[in-house]
Amino acid sequence: MNVGPSLLFYGCRNENEDYLYKDEWKEYAKTLGSNFEIITAFSRQDPAKKVYVQHKLLEQAKRINELLVEGAIIYVCGDASHMARDVQASFAKVIAQERGIDVEKAAELIRSLKVQNRYQEDVW
Repeated sequence: MNVGPSLLFYGCRNENEDYLYKDEWKEYAKTLGSNFEIITAFSRQDPAKKVYVQHKLLEQAKRINELLVEGAIIYVCGDASHMARDVQASFAKVIAQERGIDVEKAAELIRSLKVQNRYQEDVW
């Protein structure tokens, strides 16, 4: 089975305490090769610096926008109260930054992606 380029942004508190499927992700990366990359964010690893998935999304803005232009699908899973909202806002910032549009126009594009089933959420 051919799989297109995939970026997995995975966030949890501490790599050594709650990084679910850590070993399995490494195996998937070996199997999928250069078409798969996992980018991690650990919010409590370093008490002096909290790193969230939102930060990693902004760091990868160019790649994310390129994938979206090519028809990528976004899946967001996790906390509905804060994380999902913050991640969606980060995607809007990415689109705005990379396409030279304002954030509200980028938010409209995200709403359009949702209608097209290209922005999916499984949040709780």
